[in-house]
Amino acid sequence: MDQHEILNQCERMQEDELIVLESIYPGQIQKHPNPDNRRPGRMLALTLPVKLFSPTTISIASASNNGESSTSSSTLSHLPALSFCIVLPKTYPLLVPPTPISLRAPLCKGYDDKIGSWLPQKDLKKMEDRLRGMWDDDKEAVDQGQGVLWKWWDWVVNGDFLLETQRYTDNVLTLSVPSPLSPTTFLAALKSYDSCQIQNEFEQTAFPCSICWENRKGGRCVEMPGCGCVFCTECLGDCWTLAISEGTLEAVACPSISCVKQRATNEKASLLDQDITAQLVEKVVGKELREKWEVFKDRRIAEIDPSFCVCPRPGCQAAVPPPAPSETCGNSSAPKAIRLADINKPSSDSPRLTTDGSTGSGQSVSLTEDRWAAYRFTTCFGVLEISRRKQGEIGNGKAEGKSELGKNGVQVERGRNEQTMVAFQN
Repeated sequence: MDQHEILNQCERMQEDELIVLESIYPGQIQKHPNPDNRRPGRMLALTLPVKLFSPTTISIASASNNGESSTSSSTLSHLPALSFCIVLPKTYPLLVPPTPISLRAPLCKGYDDKIGSWLPQKDLKKMEDRLRGMWDDDKEAVDQGQGVLWKWWDWVVNGDFLLETQRYTDNVLTLSVPSPLSPTTFLAALKSYDSCQIQNEFEQTAFPCSICWENRKGGRCVEMPGCGCVFCTECLGDCWTLAISEGTLEAVACPSISCVKQRATNEKASLLDQDITAQLVEKVVGKELREKWEVFKDRRIAEIDPSFCVCPRPGCQAAVPPPAPSETCGNSSAPKAIRLADINKPSSDSPRLTTDGSTGSGQSVSLTEDRWAAYRFTTCFGVLEISRRKQGEIGNGKAEGKSELGKNGVQVERGRNEQTMVAFQN
């Protein structure tokens, strides 16, 4: 075979290899003119995204100023893409191997690869040498060179190089923090890239909707958190819109048959133990229905959890959580909290209500009887904090408004704009 035939065959083999790579990894190969006459050939810029075999524990090791080392970890499925500039000589692959120009491991966009490289230079040099080693092995086996770019590419993007560089041992991948970066920043950049790649893969994958049974790209679908069921946004939006309009809070969840059956066997108190977020609801049904869903959810929490109550102001009526223990414990002057769910339980130190409308020292009635029934909202099963301080002592004429004896013997102050239930501490 003369030199002209060798050049023609090498050119055809290069074209075939690049066509295969571009079909498997579209948009990740760029051809550039070669300005270096010392290295004649076809110059390529390759982007090599690294996808790990499975979600892998990443251990981040760093050294502090005092010489002590610290580690932090996370679970990732992707690592930032490598950038590889290479020249394919005119006689590649039959006579000579490909010529590496530069191999870089930038952390992400916006980071200089010299200060934000997630792989050290010694590992990158080993990877370049591995490309030459693959070509030498094939030439020795068949007495002539073969195309090895695809083989080396596959070795990189599948993460197999991490084994040979001894980064992956005992099911843990160990990375070192670049000196200008903190471990927190380094790990956050890795997690951000991993999340973006997972989302991109989801958007490019077709999924069958379990409602309309049509295949749609992930960009038009919603993956339910927790169970992982996938529905097209249109079908899920119709289901959730109907549920919110009817006030059926439990139906704002995964509508798959298996998940519905599982929820049906749960206790009522666990119906709210779902991973549905306000952001997801707004993405599916819009802002207006999301706000309506949040109102229903707050009211349902107050109905289910006896430690919650509903704000008695007509313009509010939001679910009020119980006070933190630190707010009511260890401070004798702090306002007392009365649990309405425990009102009927006898207690030796139960607070008492005054029934004398003119003085603060009148007949006292124990709270062991439910005196709140006439004033309680139907959804108020929670905690009311009742303080004797209300801009002065109520009952001695300093408070604004008219004080009168309300129904069931509860002292009620009628102000200008609202009605307030008042109970005094012992």
